[in-house]
Amino acid sequence: MVKNTNIIKKQLKDFYEQHFERIIEINEKYSKPRIEMSPAVKLSLVALRFYLLFLVVLLVYKFTTLIH
Repeated sequence: MVKNTNIIKKQLKDFYEQHFERIIEINEKYSKPRIEMSPAVKLSLVALRFYLLFLVVLLVYKFTTLIH
């Protein structure tokens, strides 16, 4: 049974590499970001993340209070 699964895994890997070669190349090329973020940008993104989380919590709260 283990031998069969290894054969299937190898066949799937070969199929993927043959048919998606260009996608693999693109993913490897852009795997590391080339843009450096300043501390101000990082802080802004964290603040935005918390703000969006707050909005989702507020929407869920409003939805649950309207139901009851």
